[in-house]
Amino acid sequence: MDPRSSNGSLGSEIIMTDAPTILVLGETGAGKSYFINTLAPGTVEVGDRLESCTQKLEMIEARVGNTDVLLVDTPGFNDSFRSDGDILVQMSATLCVQYRCHINLKGVIYLYNITQPRLTNSSLRQLELFRRICGDENLKHVLLVTTQWNEVFTSRWEDHEDQLRDEYWADMISKGAKCMRFEGTHASAASCISQLLGEQRAVLALQREVVNERRKLSDTVAGSYAMQMRSEMQEEYQSLRSNPRPPSNSQRRLEYLEKSLDRSRADKEKLGEDVVGNVDVLLEKAIAKEKKKQGRKPSAINVVGWILGLVSIGVNLGTFIASMAIC
Repeated sequence: MDPRSSNGSLGSEIIMTDAPTILVLGETGAGKSYFINTLAPGTVEVGDRLESCTQKLEMIEARVGNTDVLLVDTPGFNDSFRSDGDILVQMSATLCVQYRCHINLKGVIYLYNITQPRLTNSSLRQLELFRRICGDENLKHVLLVTTQWNEVFTSRWEDHEDQLRDEYWADMISKGAKCMRFEGTHASAASCISQLLGEQRAVLALQREVVNERRKLSDTVAGSYAMQMRSEMQEEYQSLRSNPRPPSNSQRRLEYLEKSLDRSRADKEKLGEDVVGNVDVLLEKAIAKEKKKQGRKPSAINVVGWILGLVSIGVNLGTFIASMAIC
């Protein structure tokens, strides 16, 4: 079996699925797991603190109206324990696996907590990283969803929503992205999903760059931006440290930058990996494992699910594969 053949299709090796798939993204605390649980109750753990609850990618089956869909729950950007480079490595791996297995990706939902007082510089950087993962040509496959409307309402949230639409999200909307509110109910979540089900199959920019063009992550638009963000944080950290008259709030900022830089220390090495090569090895092992387990050709859902459960954030994929002992 050669996973690199037929533009990444593995039709002769696995049972394909045409179930529409939606990737659910957003910053930590935006409510990704809660959103998915309204459609598939009890399938993912929901956190009640600022720390990220989702630490690995999961694929969840749900039903929206008369349609069976697959939802991918992802670790949040600005994760409390992982760097954005870590998350980007894992996201690229799962997007690559989906593309290889011809999973029917319909679009991406990006959740944003409307109760946040404002969009921080960090939030803006993460939004730009998200946009680069998708590519402007795919923004018609993007749904920007504000959450927490089921909390105690204040009119400031509507003002914030207007600001998002008219300022921060305006360019994305002009290029095809849509906006909705998630009201915290099953009907509201189903309505959000339905907005994307009529779209054609999406191939995100990161998928095209990594699979079709065989780029290393560091050479992709999203990967180079992640490294740029780390470089800017490093420069800011050094500037604050060397300032003889630092701003009054500099100590808190220094602590934040120090923690962020420490988490992302190995990002350059991770983003230099051959993601598609590593994923092809995992695919071959996953297909063999599932065939042995089931005694027949495995389904794409099982193969992708096995790999998502196996690959953890922060692991060097090449080193991980070299150390694996899979029967």
